[in-house]
Amino acid sequence: MHKLKRLLRVSMACTALLTYALITVGLARAQTETVLYSFSGPDGAYAFSGVLLNNGSWYGTTYHGGLPGCDDVFGTGCGIVYKLTRKGKETVVYRFTGGVDGSGPIGELIRDSAGNVYGTTSGGLGSAYGYGTVFKIDRLGNQTTLYGFKGGADGKLPIGSLVRDKDGNLYGETERGGTFNSGTVFELTASGSEIVLYTFTGGADGGSPYGGLVRDSKGNLYGTTGGGGNGYGTVFKVTPSGSEKVLYSFLGGTDGKFSKWGLVRDSKGNLYGTTQVGGAFDNGVVFKVTPTGSETVLYSFASTPEGFRGPNARLILGKDGNLYGTSPSGGSCQTLGDCGVVFQVTMDGIERVLYSFADSPDGSGPSSRLFRDAKGTIYGTTTSGGNHLCGNPNGHSGCGVVFKLVP
Repeated sequence: MHKLKRLLRVSMACTALLTYALITVGLARAQTETVLYSFSGPDGAYAFSGVLLNNGSWYGTTYHGGLPGCDDVFGTGCGIVYKLTRKGKETVVYRFTGGVDGSGPIGELIRDSAGNVYGTTSGGLGSAYGYGTVFKIDRLGNQTTLYGFKGGADGKLPIGSLVRDKDGNLYGETERGGTFNSGTVFELTASGSEIVLYTFTGGADGGSPYGGLVRDSKGNLYGTTGGGGNGYGTVFKVTPSGSEKVLYSFLGGTDGKFSKWGLVRDSKGNLYGTTQVGGAFDNGVVFKVTPTGSETVLYSFASTPEGFRGPNARLILGKDGNLYGTSPSGGSCQTLGDCGVVFQVTMDGIERVLYSFADSPDGSGPSSRLFRDAKGTIYGTTTSGGNHLCGNPNGHSGCGVVFKLVP
């Protein structure tokens, strides 16, 4: 009798698991992916940033591509800013030269009410210093270098995205530089003056902020770092006066470790992000940190064909209350190994793979923040894959794509 009960319990558990698997597969297949544009090199290559909707068209950057002869590793250019119509017609708005205008844009673009876009480059001469720039491009495609980092106390390598206030001031991070060479949080005024709001020491406060900032209505800035008191990264807050507070310091266990990609904030002040590793399976987590600094793991990524390791982009919070993100690894790609996925995580901790990339022609290695419209359609980019060869070092062949997923 006891054996029969045990068998029934096992049978019921297996049935539940099978039902969940079928539901998950059904949801993944319910997403229809369309490649809006496949980069070929001169028109862009390796999109680490997502897309920005500006005056009815999509704007974005690619890390390489553009001018031939620019001094980059693959000979494919120093990066571009592009414009893409909803019908898939691409225009290169600006080609970086690697001079005072910088090179290698990585962070997301932002816009102002006039339709001007702003971003950062991670390299280039940058006013003869070579440590990155903050730039502006107007609606006519004219580029202005607003600031070139000197690599000293002012910081260097502004890799993350910017945020902008109503007065036109820009806020961002540098991965290195500052007094202790552990990075900074900076403000760039509308007149072009740079103010270092906070310099990381590389100690308990962390260091090497990477993924960009999020700003609340009071002007407080929030982000993530490496290092910290436990050595596994932090979630921090910097006030407008430059006072820094560590809201949470990762322990490196089931709570996750190495949160690099920044945060998204809800209306109650809760912060959400991902870690590259750590968690129950050491494949990273999706976490929540409250305004008082309490951390909750919403989901631990598992080591399965549907699971993946190390999401490489900031999450978005949909109007449906769910979190959406990308990972450049995992998925069902069989030909070249992991090609990456788009995933959803609910506030109840249920994870779904919405789409699994196949490298060609749909792209691979998604590492950008997503955009989700009111109808639930998702837009994003991949760093490789697509229809055009680029000699990408990660083993995948293409120059990357811009895609949309229709539910």
